Amino acid sequence: MKNCPVCSEDFVQIEYEGEAVLRCPKCRGSFLPGYRLEIIRHRQLRKTDELKAEAQSEFSHDTKDKIRCPRCHGKMEKRPIDGRYPSLTLDHCRNCDWIWLDGGELPLAQLLFETSARNAVQRDMQKRAAELEASPERKAEFEKNLAALPDDLPGASGDARQTLVADALDLAFGIILRS
Repeated sequence: MKNCPVCSEDFVQIEYEGEAVLRCPKCRGSFLPGYRLEIIRHRQLRKTDELKAEAQSEFSHDTKDKIRCPRCHGKMEKRPIDGRYPSLTLDHCRNCDWIWLDGGELPLAQLLFETSARNAVQRDMQKRAAELEASPERKAEFEKNLAALPDDLPGASGDARQTLVADALDLAFGIILRS
């Protein structure tokens, strides 16, 4: 079993939000592949109060020194957990794409994502999609409006075209939900 990069304890494997995570029993740090962190951040199985309590009880400090990856022993680089708090960092190994989060930072990463504008938009779109699925009439109207969108928008290409289509879809959702 790998050793913790902060206190050298052996990791234990735990399940966190349905994903396997290596956890240090002493400092409560977490070591996991980068893709699992994204899965965990997007899963909202734990209530906000539970995440806050876990973050507060387990958070001790944010390591300031560069540490070595417990997996490949390469130097890990500091990256902000969230753009709003650049001084709060996680450690990322570019060689093997694994992440080290100090104690309390895993629930904190979830909390920061849950309070982000990106997550609010995602939740809103999920809610709208569920409402659309619940009403066959609204769904048929949406599909009719979607089919009426032109395949080739004049003067729009690449990102501009994608933005126009996304705006049209938002407008279509809004019209359907208001009717």
